[in-house]
Amino acid sequence: RLASFAGLYWDKKDEGTLSVVLKEGKLSAVFSADESYPLKPVAESRLRMVGPPITLEFKREQASSPWMMSLQRDGDDHADLLEARPEFKPSAEQLAAFAGAYSSEEIEPVYRFSVDAGALVMKRLKSKPDKLEPTITDQFSSSIGNLHFLRDAEGRVTGFVLNAGRIRGVKFKKAP
Repeated sequence: RLASFAGLYWDKKDEGTLSVVLKEGKLSAVFSADESYPLKPVAESRLRMVGPPITLEFKREQASSPWMMSLQRDGDDHADLLEARPEFKPSAEQLAAFAGAYSSEEIEPVYRFSVDAGALVMKRLKSKPDKLEPTITDQFSSSIGNLHFLRDAEGRVTGFVLNAGRIRGVKFKKAP
């Protein structure tokens, strides 16, 4: 049963993701390559992170439905609700659609994206190149936050929205 909880979970509110990974018969919550915590079962569908005071509870509407996960920090009155989503593993051709220069009316820097060694890389003035990690379709995580790429009616990438902590909804347009 615990193995069925493994997968990628997406938070619609902040477009962040959390991976639940099964390794050597044990589950872990993985927030990023540098941050993961073992999970300890406390009930049939409830697990507790070892470390941070966070409880995860898994539910389904029906047996055939995807898992929904509530994430609740001790002391919070509400829980974040995350839904199981398929992991986005873009091909080189798919990654190439995101390449280009993007600018925003809200902030000055131009963000440039290119494909390097099979990964989408973001380049900004006075910053090191940042390899993006695909999460769900058209979304990537980076060191600065979550990027949700936008498409037009023909399916062409036209821009992206940046969500980074308290900074939410910063829109960038792709240069022609």
